[in-house]
Amino acid sequence: MMGPGMMAGYGSYSGINLSDDQRAKIAEIQQETSRKQWELMGKMHEQRNQLFEPEGQGKSDAATRKAYQVMSDAHKAMFESSLDARKRIDAVFTKEQREQMRSGRHCG
Repeated sequence: MMGPGMMAGYGSYSGINLSDDQRAKIAEIQQETSRKQWELMGKMHEQRNQLFEPEGQGKSDAATRKAYQVMSDAHKAMFESSLDARKRIDAVFTKEQREQMRSGRHCG
């Protein structure tokens, strides 16, 4: 299962002849990234819930700002994780495969 911000599955590489080793490496990267994304998403939701608690509970502005910052940091970490996964997957490709990906010749 792919998490938010994840790259598409092998369908995106359908026109590229990947070796079994490349497929395994890409799958591992995607699984690691998915686990990170879901963990970070959970953290974001936890903080979001704190942001929107009823005001009558006496929550200070500082506590609300802190919850927002933690949520913001988790969102940024998700973005960074996606960039890292893209970079790691790109490194799995050969020079020719990277050229195919960049030129769009792998589609169709």
